[in-house]
Amino acid sequence: MQFLPRSRIYRVAIAINVGLVDFLGRAHFVAMAAHWALAVPVPCVAVRRSLISTIRTALNNRYRVNIDAQEIAPLLKSIDRWEHIKALFQQNYPNHLLT
Repeated sequence: MQFLPRSRIYRVAIAINVGLVDFLGRAHFVAMAAHWALAVPVPCVAVRRSLISTIRTALNNRYRVNIDAQEIAPLLKSIDRWEHIKALFQQNYPNHLLT
């Protein structure tokens, strides 16, 4: 069995990631990052000071997707997920900020 060089694997991973963002759309990608940062028993990132920074950290660290902080809430609102994500964050981290 022959293995691919790391550089090729990395390029394939980047192409898959770009394709996934295109397929899901930015709003659904943000919702997926929020889910894995907040709604699972073992979150993919440690909670940050605020909801937005927690989601943005998940986007940057887990998915290597860079979305501006001020875009996160409007994107989640556009697919009717903002209130759910916000309530989940407030329930799990009542002493943290939303923005």
